[in-house]
Amino acid sequence: MEAESKNDADQMLVDLQYKSQISIDFNKLVDVRVETPIVGISTRKRKGKELVWVSKEYTSDGWLEKEEYDRINNLNKK
Repeated sequence: MEAESKNDADQMLVDLQYKSQISIDFNKLVDVRVETPIVGISTRKRKGKELVWVSKEYTSDGWLEKEEYDRINNLNKK
């Protein structure tokens, strides 16, 4: 699960519990972390495509396909 804040993540868990009708013991969560992606460094894969973090200043969710990122970066270097 990925969220923009701990509060959003907590709400997503509550929503999941409600929709699935399964009781979730939040005290038994093993791995909870907050990570801050670094522009141009942080990557991830989504639906088979590699993405690079560019921040929400440039895209609606902050991620841009790596091929597009590399193309833009190469144009800016010329």
